[in-house]
Amino acid sequence: QLGIEGDDTAIICLNGLRVDNDSRDYHYHAPTMTYEDCELKEAIGNKYFMGVLYCFEDKIYYHMDDVAFQDYQLGISEQQFKFFNESLNAEKITGLKDIKHLFETGHQILKMVYIQNGDYTELVKERIAKEFDSRYNLLIVGDGWAEIMPRSVNKGDAILNYAASLGIKPEEVMTFGDSDND
Repeated sequence: QLGIEGDDTAIICLNGLRVDNDSRDYHYHAPTMTYEDCELKEAIGNKYFMGVLYCFEDKIYYHMDDVAFQDYQLGISEQQFKFFNESLNAEKITGLKDIKHLFETGHQILKMVYIQNGDYTELVKERIAKEFDSRYNLLIVGDGWAEIMPRSVNKGDAILNYAASLGIKPEEVMTFGDSDND
């Protein structure tokens, strides 16, 4: 509808962690979380009975105790639950230590996510965020879905940097969104 050709479209994804436009040879991949940072966030998630997802390029690893998983199930639609169980390339683990080898072999985690019943997540999100150091944000991006991202990574900066690479001024950019990460 906008007359934008597919070959010349930039993809800004993962909350601005990555920006790619192959036709313009523009690629930006921001640094992400270390294993030690993930350990700290895992401990906070466990403290608040959150399921924890570790999202990598080819697979999502997750852990969640049975009661928390039942609570999560109560708060999502059947379609969302089906997607979680059937559409994700996911593997259940007992904790971050199970995938330490990925960090040690150079795999980059794309993001961490806390999942839980949406009502519960809404109740505890401020408490959780207060436990984060100033380098990280907790972003509620869906019902019961809270993403953990480095504060230095955001869609706004990614858009402005990409626009600048094309000679587009900030006042010539229009954006919209409906979640914390927008």
